[in-house]
Amino acid sequence: MLFKRKKAQGLSITVIIVAVIALLVLVILALIFTGGLGKWGVKVAECENKGGKCGISCADPTYDTQDFPTAFPEWKCEDTEDGQAQVCCTKIIY
Repeated sequence: MLFKRKKAQGLSITVIIVAVIALLVLVILALIFTGGLGKWGVKVAECENKGGKCGISCADPTYDTQDFPTAFPEWKCEDTEDGQAQVCCTKIIY
């Protein structure tokens, strides 16, 4: 009895690319609907993640912000332990 050998068929590169894109879309949708994307957005808006430094006052050696002369209020800083509001100090001069 003679058996015919079947040649294995591989996945085409197009199928692999479409599968990867579909997987990325599913991950992004999962992050959106579970609220994970919002947490990421909050971290990006924080002062120290953008290269600034939080302090009570800018350009003040007392608060270790002497190299950060400019206040940048759009970037977020947490309040101190005793409840004082902090400002984001940057090296940017505008």
